[in-house]
Amino acid sequence: MTLQLMMMTYPRQHEGSYLMTPFAVNIDREATPLVRVLASTLRLALQRLETHKVLSRLDGTFTVKSMKGTQAATYTFEKDRVTIKAGTSRKAKVIIEADLDDTSIKPNITGLYRHPFASIYFGKLLSLSLPSWADNAKRFWTVTLGLPNMPEKLIITATDESRSLSFGEGVNSAEIIGKASQLGPLLAGQSILVDDVMRGKLQFRGSLKYLTGISHAGQKFLVGDLDGYP
Repeated sequence: MTLQLMMMTYPRQHEGSYLMTPFAVNIDREATPLVRVLASTLRLALQRLETHKVLSRLDGTFTVKSMKGTQAATYTFEKDRVTIKAGTSRKAKVIIEADLDDTSIKPNITGLYRHPFASIYFGKLLSLSLPSWADNAKRFWTVTLGLPNMPEKLIITATDESRSLSFGEGVNSAEIIGKASQLGPLLAGQSILVDDVMRGKLQFRGSLKYLTGISHAGQKFLVGDLDGYP
């Protein structure tokens, strides 16, 4: 059976004297949620110079797996692309076993002594910083504006920063409220609003219609269906 891949290629651009070359992130169209989140994170991180420097040091196969369950994903790096698939691989030169919900817990690394530098750079790739929630909010609004059941005006408030951003105009509005650390994953396409609200991570002010519309946009982020994102 032919494997169909979702691919996003990033254009050549300069930052200072460093050349950020095009880089493709490939995943299976039937990819697991973990693979989709990892791919979304990497796509966003590709906007930063640091990510391209780390990627230039990686080649071959690497695996990350959960300490708590069976979730796992395998990265295969080539010169200008990476393919991320569910599961582990015997070909992996480095395996990082981590708590996927709490990055403060020290991971277990298999292959560290045989491939010390590869282990370091793969670990860096998994912990790269992303654009701020505010930058992601601007992008979120830009690409979801024309989707069904989106409000005319969207307000996003970071309670721990005492900061609000407002997008659009009109009386039909909605507001998403929470800490910056919780807003970030939502606006990066790594979580879905209705789930975050039900779990108490975020608050929402607005109609059920807009809650549904914004949540549907989050699902589109997760599967990579929104043009121009990230």
